[in-house]
Amino acid sequence: MKHLLSKSLPVVVINFFTALCVTIIFSTIVYAFEMAGRFQDGLSDNYRLFTILQFNEVDENEGLDLTSLFAKVDNISAKAKLLRYDGSIECGVYQNKGEFDVSLKEGRSFSKEDFVTMRNVALVSEEQLSMCAERDGIRYISVQDEPYEVIGVFSRSRNRINPDAYVYYNLNTLKSSSLIKGQYAVDAGAETVDLFDEIVKDFQIQLIYSADELTFSGRLRTAISSQQMAVLPFILVVAMILLNSINISFNWLDKRRQELSARRICGATVNDLFRLLSKDYFMLVTFSYIIGLVASIALAQIALVQAIGVDFSIVTIMLSYLMTMIAGTISVSLMLVSARKKTVAEQRRFWS
Repeated sequence: MKHLLSKSLPVVVINFFTALCVTIIFSTIVYAFEMAGRFQDGLSDNYRLFTILQFNEVDENEGLDLTSLFAKVDNISAKAKLLRYDGSIECGVYQNKGEFDVSLKEGRSFSKEDFVTMRNVALVSEEQLSMCAERDGIRYISVQDEPYEVIGVFSRSRNRINPDAYVYYNLNTLKSSSLIKGQYAVDAGAETVDLFDEIVKDFQIQLIYSADELTFSGRLRTAISSQQMAVLPFILVVAMILLNSINISFNWLDKRRQELSARRICGATVNDLFRLLSKDYFMLVTFSYIIGLVASIALAQIALVQAIGVDFSIVTIMLSYLMTMIAGTISVSLMLVSARKKTVAEQRRFWS
């Protein structure tokens, strides 16, 4: 192996960079694929995301407001929650029973009493603590231009495809009917469909997303589209590497001319030499891949790479190794096919 490596440094280097880039590409796509199946804000795979388009009236004297929406959540026997999205930072929460599920670092989560008594309380993420003001030892954060007492600090998930909100506030503090318009999510587990059907009866809505309709192909499209800008530079690098790998493979073959001629003298056929070259080349690709994998894991510790999300699971390793081997197969195949097309006289000169 040492002798082989001494004559094959360019091949190792070119396949190392191929493996490095391919592994980063697949690690980001696999990460995005996994995260596409995990939903934001503790929602299950039954949730519905929808928009209430306008304020509706039941009759000439009575209109629907958030209280009417809360009543439908309360009528569900299962644990149910209603979320209202105010941009990507704040999220209003209403829940009919139990505590709101969140990864608490300190304090407590919402309780049923908070919703019943309409307390101005909120949960903030660790990133938003700097936005809080403190008075008499109590933290407050501004929501809808109103001070909300911070009752708990939570840690957001690592999901960058379906990110959690930064602030959760008690939704039962917004009573104005003019605030009914907006984007909402409902989740009642197996009873989500029943809850959603009840909402549709009285509210004019537009369904945006149904989590139970997420398919393998849908997750894959989401993964690719969300990471395309991140992986594009790596794809371009791989393309340039492959364009140069053919010439490097031919130079590698030329460096071994004397060794191959000696094997011919000892009785090896052309096919024997081709099999030897193929075996050696794939050994070099595998060796290069191992180094590239280690380097990509080290590269993933850089904040810029962490920001796009990476996952070095067994799926990533298998896919990236397969793609690296395919790239190596293309290079060695073109090299051997070209060698086979030499004329008989050229072959005699080359292999003698």
